Amino acid sequence: MSSVKSTLMQIIKDIHSENPAVRYNALSELQDLKEMDFEVNLFLLEKLIEEAAAVFPEAVGEWDDPSFHMIDLVSQFIYPELIESMKSHFDGFSMYAKERAIRYLCEFEEETVLVHLLDILRGNLNKKEIILPLDVLFERPAWVAKIVEQFYEFLKDERYKFDFYRMLAFCLENKYLGSLKPGFVLPVLLQDYQAMKKTYNEYEAAYHPKYVYGSWKATYIPLRTKMELLLSLMVFYYNEEIQKEIQEALLFADPVIKTASVSVCLQRGISIDENHLIECASNLETSETVYWELLRINMENRFPIKQNKQHYFVKSHLFHHVLGQQEFVLSSEKIEIKETLNITNSYGQPIRYYLVTFIDEIDSIHGAWVGAYATEEDEDSIYMWDGTYVIEENFHDYSVEGHIQRFMEQREKEREEMQSFVHYQRKIGNILIQIKGDEFLYFDGEEQVTVKLHEIKQISIKMVKTKGFLFKRNVPTVTICTRYNESVITFPVEYIDYDEFAQTMEELTRHLEDYPYIERIKE
Repeated sequence: MSSVKSTLMQIIKDIHSENPAVRYNALSELQDLKEMDFEVNLFLLEKLIEEAAAVFPEAVGEWDDPSFHMIDLVSQFIYPELIESMKSHFDGFSMYAKERAIRYLCEFEEETVLVHLLDILRGNLNKKEIILPLDVLFERPAWVAKIVEQFYEFLKDERYKFDFYRMLAFCLENKYLGSLKPGFVLPVLLQDYQAMKKTYNEYEAAYHPKYVYGSWKATYIPLRTKMELLLSLMVFYYNEEIQKEIQEALLFADPVIKTASVSVCLQRGISIDENHLIECASNLETSETVYWELLRINMENRFPIKQNKQHYFVKSHLFHHVLGQQEFVLSSEKIEIKETLNITNSYGQPIRYYLVTFIDEIDSIHGAWVGAYATEEDEDSIYMWDGTYVIEENFHDYSVEGHIQRFMEQREKEREEMQSFVHYQRKIGNILIQIKGDEFLYFDGEEQVTVKLHEIKQISIKMVKTKGFLFKRNVPTVTICTRYNESVITFPVEYIDYDEFAQTMEELTRHLEDYPYIERIKE
């Protein structure tokens, strides 16, 4: 404790040095401290918060942000006692330290913290001195609704406009708000969309995926994303002029924008030509997207392709996979499904892979496996456990049967490796708790319990009375039950890092159709 204190006090002194090298070494030490497990008292943490609001020498690089690094260190300690200090010194923090401080405040659920956050935003939004960490704010939906209600006028602010559009869409789509200031929002929304459309029209005539994901990428994709967002809000803000914009978007060359407008039309009950749906459903860029969107709005019956939907999903999925892995834009005529492979996974569930070929920009033929599609409930399902990959070898080095044989051999090799892979392990004396392969294992001296992960129905925490030397006490205990309603094992929570254990279990079972209920510890 004393050594940590002396180290921190020296760091505080050095980060004020006019010598960048001294500051760099001090911040490196601070970074090293973040990786360590140490204790520190509240007084020292409050001192760090106070120092983070101080004036520092002019930065010489991105690394040179002492304010952020100190708040980042403090943020490892989730203490309600620090909330007031964070608020009172907030205005002195650097831009990125302010963002980190908001992330810290979002760790707390108390209504008083929301009041502090609203005060902070009130003082900083007008000065444009804050970054809104939307990802963590979205974990507090009620807070987002309050922020939007109080600061909706920032929809007119060029700096924060699209942050507030995103928060507004989040609240409306998830019903955290019923409606919000249509008299204010609608004209602003229309004006912003028309400005975006004017820029879009500069690209419309030459639209082609090779430009979108190539030379246009830096400017066009952000533009398209904003247009999608504004179109989605037209479900909630609507008049005749808005309707004209929605219907015009149906005619755009970009299938992603077209898909967004199709969704709005269906939700608003606007009649559309079936050909618009067919274009989106059969397009490489949007075949998967439009189906997921129809599922989201409970209108999957409007998907126009009724048979062999997977063939379209496969090509669309490969398009995005190759684009993400190799930054190469495929065209539909250069993708061919060679074979369908129906097998089962390690849990005995039926799955399907597709052997596909595609031609690259220099006319070389490559192979790929796309899947695995879940076929137990629906032979033509979009649901999949993604194991898609491009085959490294030259496709013509093997026949179709040869590729299938190599694929099955590789799966068997991976299965064997998986069965021996330890995902989680804790050892306490002669007790071993382990998640290995697709099994949960518990060893306690001579007792051994082994359960397949897909057979687990529930993992819960119960208070169990245990008899001590002088008295009985309630001990939080993990209970694992199988699908046969058997309680197969119980053990004290303190035997494991429960959050890590539960997270590992969730990651290994979330793909199951009937995945287990896993209780999480509430803070």
